[in-house]
Amino acid sequence: MNFHDEVAKVKDQAGALVEEAGDAAKKKDELLDEIAQLEQAKKEVEEELGALEKEMEDAQQEAEQLESEVQDTQQEAREVEEASASWALRKSGKRQRATSAMSTFPTCVGAT
Repeated sequence: MNFHDEVAKVKDQAGALVEEAGDAAKKKDELLDEIAQLEQAKKEVEEELGALEKEMEDAQQEAEQLESEVQDTQQEAREVEEASASWALRKSGKRQRATSAMSTFPTCVGAT
């Protein structure tokens, strides 16, 4: 192998290395673009997750408020039921006293 052949061989190798370097640089750029896209997608997913977490917190607060309202309504219903039962007992007692008084009324009137 002579000097010119060696130079030609080295030039070919250098050309191949330059081509590989160019391909590697192109691949690097593609990967950097992909990384940027993935970072953007991650940011969007994190924003969406944050919004969903906020929505979940709001729904939890609403559920707690509704549960509290249900308990208040149940308590009010018990109080109304107790008052109604008490009123019915009082009314029943008055009715008995009135009936009792009415049953003695003719006797009293007849005695006078």
